[in-house]
Parts: sequence; C-alpha cells; structure tokens
Amino acid sequence: MTATDRQPPAAETMPAPLMRWSARVDDTSLVLALGGPATDALSAAIALQASADWLDGIDDWLAPTHGVDWQPADTPPEGPRLWGRVVDANGATVRAIGLPLPLLRRVEPPPAALGLQWPGVEAVLMLAMQAPPPEGMDGLVEGSVLLLEDSFRPQWPIALRLASAGDHADEGVALCCDGAQAWPAPLALPRSADDGGPHLQLTMRLPDTVPLPLLAGWRTSPPGRLRLARSAELQLVDTDEAGRPKIRPLARGELIPWGRGHALRVGQRLPSVSAAGRTATPPGAS
Repeated sequence: MTATDRQPPAAETMPAPLMRWSARVDDTSLVLALGGPATDALSAAIALQASADWLDGIDDWLAPTHGVDWQPADTPPEGPRLWGRVVDANGATVRAIGLPLPLLRRVEPPPAALGLQWPGVEAVLMLAMQAPPPEGMDGLVEGSVLLLEDSFRPQWPIALRLASAGDHADEGVALCCDGAQAWPAPLALPRSADDGGPHLQLTMRLPDTVPLPLLAGWRTSPPGRLRLARSAELQLVDTDEAGRPKIRPLARGELIPWGRGHALRVGQRLPSVSAAGRTATPPGAS
C-alpha cells in the first residue's frame, strides 16, 4: 500500500438535468432520474413509459412482490444515497437510480440487464475502537504512541464505511488485514466499548474511491490492494443528553508497526476537550 492524495468523490452526485421521481421500499427512500428536464406532466409520463421495461426490471430487483410506486419529486428526499447510472454511447446519463447504502446491503447485486454502472465511492477505514482507560490522555502529545488493541489479535478486524454517512450512520462491512496488508476475507466488525460509554476510535479516509460492490457487501475483497492515506484521525465518541453520538477529534498521526501489532504515532494534537485514553512512549524515547 502506498500513501497518496485523495481523489474527488464520484458516486453521490445526483444526475442533472433529468426528471426525478421518488418512492419508498421497506421504509427506505429511493430516487429515480430519467429523460431530460420536465416541461409538463405529459413529458414526465412519456419518460416513464419509455423506460417501462427497465422499470419492470427495477421492480424485480428491489420489490418483486409489490413493485415500486414512483411519484414525481421536485425535491428529492434527504439523506445520502449512491447512484447507479445507465449511460449512452457518449457517456451521458440517461437513467439513474439513487439508493441508500443500507438498502443496497439488503438486496442482491442488480441484474446485468439493467445496465447499471456504479462509480467509485469515498470510504473510510475504521481501524480501531477501544475503551479509554482511567489514567487519562495527558500523554497524548506529539511523538507519543497509542497502542491499537485489536491489531494485536491473530486477525485485525477493520471496517470499511461510507465516508459521507458519518461514523455512526453506516455500520460498515468487515475486512480483515493480514500481515501482508492484504484484504482476503470478512471478519467481525470492531467492537465498541463493553460498557457502552465513551470510547476511542481511529479512522482513516482512503485516498482513492473504492468499488461500490465492495462497500455494499456484494463482494468480499477488493480487486487489488487498498492504498492507505498518510495519516489517520483519533476521535473520542460519546453521546449527548438525547442519546445522539458526539464525535470529538483528538489527534492525527501515522500508523506504525509495534511488536505483533500496530500503534498510532501522534503527529498533531487537535483542539478538543481533555478525554481519557491509553498512551505509550516509543522505546528509547525520553
């Protein structure tokens, strides 16, 4: 894996200027885009009729028992969604469907006959999730080291998550990193703090987009090795009075080997309130 700079997002922008419809499947909002700019109800009806066979295929894929009831939508429903597109010979989008990632994880891969193309998706790796010990994080300074507890297990559980969904909106898919830094098989997701209280998490936004079939769980390993970014971010996760998660950045740094596992070497302490955690000093440091 080689550190590199990030590439721009590719999968979460709504196609324009297509006509839009929305629908719900299993309490999940979908968005459909067809044809060109709508001028009146007749043009919208013609666009739907012209895509009738394709929409039948969408029904068979997403709602085989009752179909999908599309309704005109001047304003699409809120929430992140990923777009599968059908393009013409010039590469222009002529049909598209936007679905939230949780729904994509519940369904089988779309039939090839639908012709859907899925651009790459921006993603983050959840590298560690561990409870903070009582001694505090006063030692979290530049050059200090935070041991990643799960990295010392025989197999290191790592979750791949959608970047735009936020750290708690997407449970992610589990990957396993072996000693050669390959990603051969699914494994259990990183565990939360046992008591459900505040915990530390280490995330890394990947520099390249990843194939959507990997993030949707339609395949269990990437076509090649994932490239790592230059740094990772340590965060403290807690809840507010309403039970909603609060995420506070603590530090940024780089992953380094540490015995049989790995650690985060702190390069920068980020502005944040003090929090509890575990630190260690590299061997030979004063």
